[in-house]
Amino acid sequence: DIAANHGKARKYFEEAAEQDSIDGLASLGVMCYQGLGGPRDLRRAHECYAEAAERGHFQALVSLASMYHNGEGVQKCEETVKSLMQIVEALEKEAGAKPE
Repeated sequence: DIAANHGKARKYFEEAAEQDSIDGLASLGVMCYQGLGGPRDLRRAHECYAEAAERGHFQALVSLASMYHNGEGVQKCEETVKSLMQIVEALEKEAGAKPE
């Protein structure tokens, strides 16, 4: 059953985040943002994305920027969006190409 699998995945991502896994944090953010494996929790999604973004996780930066752009769980703030996207662009430049 898909819902049960999402519940297990969310639990594993929570454990990975507690173990200081940057990918675990970002994935937990996705689960919380989308309401997979539990209730939708934009506050927790923001926390996960912000922590992973601080540590340079590309997709977490993009997701966090999207939350600020759309005012989802946070107050809309185009200045924050601009700052986050500048970091994204710098990471892209550093990598030499845009990630797929």
